[in-house]
Amino acid sequence: MLTPNQYENRPRFNRVGIYLGMLVVLGLSLAALVYVFQMQQLGWVVSRFGSPSSALVSGEIRVALYRSEATARYLASVGGNVEVLLQPWRDHAKAQSVQLTEVLSLTDLDPADGKVLVLPSAIALSNAERDAVLRYQMGGGAVLLTWATGSRDGAGQWVGWSFLKSVAGVTVTGELSDSAAIHHLVAKGQGPISHGLRAGQRVQLGKAVERSLLMSGAPVAAEPSMAPAGDSAQSGLVVFQEFPEKSDRPSSRVVVLGVPETQWAAQEHDMHTLVSGALRWLVRQPAVVPADWPDGRPAAHMVVVDAQSNLPAALTWVDTLQQTNKPVTLFVSADEAKAHSSALHGVRSRVDVGYQGDARLGFAGQPEATQAQRISGMVAGMSSVLDKPGVLMGFDPPLGSFDETTDRLLYNAGVRYRTGATHALVGDIPFFQGVRGERSGERFVVLPVWVQGGGAGRAVAQVSAEPWPKQQQAAFDAVVRRGTLGVLGLRSEDATADSPPSLGLPSLVAHWAKDKSGLWWASGADIARWWNDKERFQVGVRASGARLEVDVSVLGSADFAGGALVVMLPREGVLPTVRGLKAGMPTPQVQLLDRFRALIRFDALPVGNYSYQLTF
Repeated sequence: MLTPNQYENRPRFNRVGIYLGMLVVLGLSLAALVYVFQMQQLGWVVSRFGSPSSALVSGEIRVALYRSEATARYLASVGGNVEVLLQPWRDHAKAQSVQLTEVLSLTDLDPADGKVLVLPSAIALSNAERDAVLRYQMGGGAVLLTWATGSRDGAGQWVGWSFLKSVAGVTVTGELSDSAAIHHLVAKGQGPISHGLRAGQRVQLGKAVERSLLMSGAPVAAEPSMAPAGDSAQSGLVVFQEFPEKSDRPSSRVVVLGVPETQWAAQEHDMHTLVSGALRWLVRQPAVVPADWPDGRPAAHMVVVDAQSNLPAALTWVDTLQQTNKPVTLFVSADEAKAHSSALHGVRSRVDVGYQGDARLGFAGQPEATQAQRISGMVAGMSSVLDKPGVLMGFDPPLGSFDETTDRLLYNAGVRYRTGATHALVGDIPFFQGVRGERSGERFVVLPVWVQGGGAGRAVAQVSAEPWPKQQQAAFDAVVRRGTLGVLGLRSEDATADSPPSLGLPSLVAHWAKDKSGLWWASGADIARWWNDKERFQVGVRASGARLEVDVSVLGSADFAGGALVVMLPREGVLPTVRGLKAGMPTPQVQLLDRFRALIRFDALPVGNYSYQLTF
């Protein structure tokens, strides 16, 4: 027994006694709990087994590439080699820094591990393999299937498309022919999977024995440029699906790429971009891109009237179209402007008037001195007719004929946009041509529009035997779906009572009225100005786990109106929380665009820098 003096002077360890260990454990536990809580706030998720996963924090994409023995046997029996299907995935993983694991069995795969299960054109699958894939998907796993996966059984016998239906909820509606004219896919603009490509961008598909598949029943990320006859407009070459969470299973995401790996090599970089978009969506990585069109509108459309040879007839089109309250862009040659100056005076305040050369004669290949003289005369003549100082903005090359010299001389003369052919690498949206000496904010814009020759412009998306209004309606619908720039082009030669455009225009206008997408109707000058001005709206994105930090900068000397961001959502239908990271940040409007995307829209932003945090 200790005396009072001994008790008072006992060692410090003895003062704590058996409670020391408990205090140490408690301290470590509290520290661990605080750490886990903070990391969850930064994006960690806790699996159903209670262990934290940092997959979202690191942003790493992990893929389990399945080598099906049943498929290998079947391909060998018909002279094929499964390695041809696996190698493009290895190349993709190397190019895109994807962590790829090749697996020979599906037995040990756990959806909680966060890997994307890829079945590369696994055409033959046994019943056990099918059941394992379905278990993985129904357990919340992400699955990517390519081409005709599961269309044959383990013995290589044809069993149809039921497996794709059961895993992805899609129906195979047909296949593309081997015609080179339609042997490419077209990306839908700023979609959950295709946002790495530009709206309407074409990706060439290589020649192969296997034909790419068209599918319906799920949202479309990429579609064919021209579908087989009788195919619905909702069919796609790349589709995606999310199955909602239920009481007995978590939600899961599936992508089906109807293009076999053997066709990737023709435009490999763009195929890698598309596949990367699919993998990021499958692992629920959010993404943000600046909207192509003002206020995040889904697409843009313009109406062009060609007055190359008969201005009075062209003005009947202008009068008819203005009754629809649609802006009109009128391209006039200098000869026609001089011959009918009073008529042109009457419409100059109501329409966007642009140049169409000095006469019906092309520019391509002419000596620079000749082109310079023609362009100078065109500008001077048109300016004097319209009593406008300076020059007009737009140029529609007569006969579609121009060259690099034409562009440079036009720019030096003050012209800031012209019409031109669709550029496969940039899609059916405006692009900068790039001319020597151009200035920031006044770059030379090309609108992917052809008015000459065809009478219906680039609005005709495909060559078909359909009547004129049906062709135009299909083209208009494609513009809305793809998020591109559409055009209705009308020629003065067709301004007769019995021409197909005259007879079909009322039904086309009625079709326009049914559209509720909110697309942007604009003149050529408005579109060119926007394309230049939106360069001032700069966006930078930093990933921080499940959060994103977005920096918005407005350059120049004037407020920027129409700026918007398109957000790819990690959870279907759930809007992000948007919070300013600095004091006084303007509050944007946040709304759903569809099940998988949100729109963040700003009022006019003054010049300056803004920062926001998006929490999902």
